[in-house]
Amino acid sequence: MKFFTPKRIVIIIMAIIFIILKFIQNADFNQIIANEKNLILNTKKIPCRVVRVIDGDTIEVVILKNKPTEWNTKEKIRLIGVNTPELNKEYFAQEAFEFTKKELNDKYIEIQIDNISSERDKYGRIIAYVWIDEFLFNQILIEQGYGWYYDDFKFNTKKMHYFNL
Repeated sequence: MKFFTPKRIVIIIMAIIFIILKFIQNADFNQIIANEKNLILNTKKIPCRVVRVIDGDTIEVVILKNKPTEWNTKEKIRLIGVNTPELNKEYFAQEAFEFTKKELNDKYIEIQIDNISSERDKYGRIIAYVWIDEFLFNQILIEQGYGWYYDDFKFNTKKMHYFNL
């Protein structure tokens, strides 16, 4: 009995083609993820100082202008891609609020507008990613169990890999 029969050769060739296609597909997917990550990382980050935490997913900041001592007016920021319980309405809202307050209040942060999202929601709040040092706070809220994935705002859902969903 021969090992390399025509039928086995066809099966081996098909298996090799399948493996090559899978490798190319994974390489393409990894490149897409890398490109998406670069899109958000390359959009402008705006330096701010948190002056008040409104609830678990909303803060108020002053935005740094041209000089370290020159500040703009206050802006409310709604964290994109995450939702926390509503204060005085839902369980664990106070815990989410306290966590956000502990982590962000009176801290210097950077906000980053999504490249697809509209800049503001219907309440006039800026919708943004919030970075504290090199950490995405939106993601931290979910990872720590204080919030959950929220896609009611139009934004680049391909960037949700930051939220480990």
